[in-house]
Amino acid sequence: MSRLSLVLLSLWCTGCCFGRTPATYPSAQSPRGTAVTITTTRDVALVGELLAVTDTALVVYGPPGIVLAPYTATREAWFPDLPLRLRSRVPDAREAERLRLHSRFPQGIGADLLQQLLERYEQPELVVVRE
Repeated sequence: MSRLSLVLLSLWCTGCCFGRTPATYPSAQSPRGTAVTITTTRDVALVGELLAVTDTALVVYGPPGIVLAPYTATREAWFPDLPLRLRSRVPDAREAERLRLHSRFPQGIGADLLQQLLERYEQPELVVVRE
């Protein structure tokens, strides 16, 4: 084997040893979305699972059920598994994509799926956080 081949093989092998593995990556452990703690503009704390991310809000499951938390009503959103904290702002495109990938429904929640979720959790309608 040539010296160049050995160097390339060594680099390739070491490349497989770095980075996160499924065992250390919370989102790879279950189909659940990442945890989120939201403080609203009315100083109400909401702790739950990130279901979906939209252009205007986060959809979260936690007490009191499935909740739509508009960014305008959110003072802070903290994601313990991610190095991301939103303080009174909309996530930029890169942040929003990262959050989507860590949500339970990265493709979003359409009307049919929302209805199924509401029925599953015996909830008559989506709870909307008010400003």
